[in-house]
Amino acid sequence: MDTSATGIGFSSPLDWLLCLVALLAFIKPRFDQWPTSTDTVQPAGKPRDYIHWARYVTFVGLYLGSFMLLVMVVRMIPMATQVITGSNNPLAGQVSELLGEHSMIAALVIALAALANKQVAAVDERWRACLLNLARIPHETVTLRDRIRQHLPQLAMSGDAWESILSRLAENSPQFDWPALPTLPADDPRAQAGLPLLRALYVVQCIRTFELSTLDNQTVSSLELRLEEITAMLPTRWADNDKSTLNDYRTTVKAIVQSLTEILARLCVQYSADAERRNKRLQKFGFEQDFTDCIGMNILTPTSLCLLIISVVSLLTLMAALHAFDLLGIPTPEFRQALAAGQAGDTAGLQWFNLQRIVAWGSGAALSYSIAIGVVLGASVRRQAQTMSLPGCVLAVAVATLGSCVYFFFHGQGNSTGTVRPHLIWLALAFGLMATVVIRSLLEDVENAEHVQQRARTLALQYGLACAVLYALLYVSANINGGRGITPTHLAAFVSFGFLRGGLLAWLVSLVIMDYVHRHINGARRRFPRFSLRQKLQGSHKGAARAFFIRDISEQGALMQMPAEYSVNPGDAVSLQFDNDTIDGTVVWNRKNLAGVKFNVEQRQLSVWQTFIRQRLTLAPG
Repeated sequence: MDTSATGIGFSSPLDWLLCLVALLAFIKPRFDQWPTSTDTVQPAGKPRDYIHWARYVTFVGLYLGSFMLLVMVVRMIPMATQVITGSNNPLAGQVSELLGEHSMIAALVIALAALANKQVAAVDERWRACLLNLARIPHETVTLRDRIRQHLPQLAMSGDAWESILSRLAENSPQFDWPALPTLPADDPRAQAGLPLLRALYVVQCIRTFELSTLDNQTVSSLELRLEEITAMLPTRWADNDKSTLNDYRTTVKAIVQSLTEILARLCVQYSADAERRNKRLQKFGFEQDFTDCIGMNILTPTSLCLLIISVVSLLTLMAALHAFDLLGIPTPEFRQALAAGQAGDTAGLQWFNLQRIVAWGSGAALSYSIAIGVVLGASVRRQAQTMSLPGCVLAVAVATLGSCVYFFFHGQGNSTGTVRPHLIWLALAFGLMATVVIRSLLEDVENAEHVQQRARTLALQYGLACAVLYALLYVSANINGGRGITPTHLAAFVSFGFLRGGLLAWLVSLVIMDYVHRHINGARRRFPRFSLRQKLQGSHKGAARAFFIRDISEQGALMQMPAEYSVNPGDAVSLQFDNDTIDGTVVWNRKNLAGVKFNVEQRQLSVWQTFIRQRLTLAPG
């Protein structure tokens, strides 16, 4: 089968370099623009200011990768790129010699020009808005900002930070007794203007604990200067009872507080991707925060994101590998068939990197990987359960592997239609093993974002090594069955391709799934700050004495770990015996050997219970 007509041709290093520069210069800035179609008011700044750098890099990579797929499609249309690199024009002929007949940069120029079309730009905007929403930009910051503003009036004005602020105010404006301000009645005009001013200055002090950018530093400094100006004028206005000016000051301070709380929330999110870590930092400032956001998320979101990742990463890694195979001179399956038939002279132009192979192999890999993750996610995440028996694991891998074999059976690219060559079994097994990545991601009992990253790297390494071995077996069996020798360089190319492709896919997929489980299955029900306890406590379950291992606890509930034979189900009544009291509760969810308990604490008991937790459980090990 002659596929030279579909050959895409090589691109020079200069072409790839120009393409990379163009992506960073023209496409990446588009990701940093707020879509006009978003249903929320556009926040100040850019999207990159509202997200941790690691998550930002991940989603920028997805955006650039999806645009590269568009460029590849354009590049595969010979007439499109020949407009720029065609040989009819002398200048275009020189460009073609430098960059290649079907260069990447030429296709990129055409794709950029297409963005000038309103319909294409609208599709790009919707896609960008989807990615920003999946990355929770700026939802986490907005949620955190609202919670900070809600708790700000209840801040306890005590401690070294408040003493420092009051001392500075006393030095700058000694005509008023500033330390007495917190003791004034709420309806006192001095309290109505002075207390928001104190809180605004405190938020400034909290912001100063971060390493600020030049722009943030200038903004905070200007707001702080305005607060100091108001501080110097307030005692005089109080003495004159100038209600009009005092109202203006209150309005100004309120606007400043709005800006400062948004900056504080944005910095907390930007410097820590883990909501629990952000919560602990805000607790040190005196803000009692929910440690998770309340953004709705269902099964379609992680599944769609995994399928997107598979489509983009699988195709891009396949294209890079096929390009490398051509550079290394690895014979193609068509070339070997022609050589066996004594027609090698007619196949000198055959390449790995051609349209037919990319479409066929790329769609086959996407189909196989999609089956692998779809079976497990559909069965496990929908039930919000992490249990998966050994037969279920084997069945998931078998279904995904069989899906690959069926595809190979009906497709004739490098294979005789109606047969499955033995070496393709290794490739199908590599696809099927992706199911184990999904299963292990669901089974991982992660506690925070750092643990998610650590386990994702471990799974990526393990799956990458497994793929490397399977791709090595694929190469060896294909060459042995074909009666050809094994070339170490070619073998190393297949091994590297398997490791990099499998590792990258496993890392991204496991990261998405474990993040989903951590934030929206384990964490979404915890609406109060939790404290690590990790102690065994006596209690009861439906009236029977039981012993529970309490992993963590909050003012409103606890996370229990118990033997499977306890058969704890949602709605069951439980009680836990602490040093000072016995707390009754109700099971609200269960998963594997874990259960979430909501305490039946009356309002009159709540303050005592809160004091007990904060004084005792924060000192517990773990």
